[in-house]
Amino acid sequence: MSHLHITDDLLQWQLALLGYLITLLVIGYILVTTKKEELFNNIAKLGIMAALMLIVMSIPLGIPFHLNLSILTALIIGPKLGFISILLVNIILATFGHGGITVVGLNTLIMGSEVFVGYYLFSFLLTKGIKWQYALFTTVLIALIISASLMVTIVRIGGIEPAIVYHSCDHDHGEHVTTGEDLTYSRFAMLVLGIVLFGSIIEALIILVIVNYFRKIRPDYLLKGGF
Repeated sequence: MSHLHITDDLLQWQLALLGYLITLLVIGYILVTTKKEELFNNIAKLGIMAALMLIVMSIPLGIPFHLNLSILTALIIGPKLGFISILLVNIILATFGHGGITVVGLNTLIMGSEVFVGYYLFSFLLTKGIKWQYALFTTVLIALIISASLMVTIVRIGGIEPAIVYHSCDHDHGEHVTTGEDLTYSRFAMLVLGIVLFGSIIEALIILVIVNYFRKIRPDYLLKGGF
């Protein structure tokens, strides 16, 4: 997953405000276009998926990459409700200091791009006759690369020191890779995209196993059933 872990004092207030405004517009659109019955009937699933995302994010992988199962969330509750669950996840993460309050809007947009891209790209690939396993694997890789690209773009536009962002994501390993003096924006971009590409393969395999399990025992849990 792509996620800004930076503290509040590092982000320009204009960029933070823009992130919140766009997020609120998306939430408003979702609430207007979603039937009340659909929303109320899926409150429990929405909460469960948000909790699941928080749990898997705490699993160490040995690389500066967190699992988040956003595409799985989209396949179970849809991209609209998935976006709401991601907003809740980011609010909780900010509450516990996993990134500042000011980056909640931007982080919701970054991670939220995964549920929309993931759901609709997967649906498109299925209509082209591609086997669901290949379609889902490809979808996870592309969706996570897009969200990582959005994060890198925000870091560049915001003028945030890339070393700070990288070390905040890497926790214990970043200092062994590079220092703040030699981590340029271009190197940061290549480093992040390379790590995300590797991490997305792990996430794609895990989602494939989970989805295959649901297809066998409870295909009704998936919005697209048995594909």
